[in-house]
Amino acid sequence: GINKKKTVGSFVVNKNEMFSFSEGTWKVIRNADDLKKFNWEKFNVYADNELLGKKMLWYDDNDGWYLFDSNRNSYNYTGNLFAYNTTYDFQYLNIVSSDIDTLSYAKTLMKKNNVNVNTSYTNANLYEVDFDNDGVQEKFYTITNAFDIDNNPSKYFSFVFMVKNEKIYVLYNAVAKFSTYDGCIPYINAIGDFDNDKNREILIGCNKYSIQTPITMLYKYDKREFKLILSN
Repeated sequence: GINKKKTVGSFVVNKNEMFSFSEGTWKVIRNADDLKKFNWEKFNVYADNELLGKKMLWYDDNDGWYLFDSNRNSYNYTGNLFAYNTTYDFQYLNIVSSDIDTLSYAKTLMKKNNVNVNTSYTNANLYEVDFDNDGVQEKFYTITNAFDIDNNPSKYFSFVFMVKNEKIYVLYNAVAKFSTYDGCIPYINAIGDFDNDKNREILIGCNKYSIQTPITMLYKYDKREFKLILSN
């Protein structure tokens, strides 16, 4: 089995928080003093699924994480932040997002959730990745009508799901009465073996309005369904 004592992973999962894995246990780190313990430590950093390389982190109470290069020069980035520092070989699975190719699966979920299938969406992405290592690419979809000020729909929805062999596997499913500044826009932030158990997990973020901390969720795929391991 795994040597749990030596299995330690620290993951920056959004602008203000970390998920840590140590000796078989997960926890969310959001206390500023705890986050500052990682100041000037080197992490492998990504923004919007693109590798920025090894950078040093520095935590600021107001602005969250800053990045610095090896000479301690400030390094600017934009987008959704993800970074890792692990005692094991964490392999970040390359993720590329594209425009959604079909609305049929989303409409199936909308029907199930009593959302009008003609409701327009504000954000939709398709991610094609071989998540379960079987040599075939799975399709992951994110779609929402969050912040649709123009249409002011009656219901808000936000879905993240996988399609494999025409079957829908739901990760995140949120439906509520629509309110302009509530809700969030989902995205896939990272896919990899987070806990060194030889199976990949998937990190989902959901961006709220303005500067609020995103909802952040880590899922594992077990017995043909996605199960939430950790959320902030």
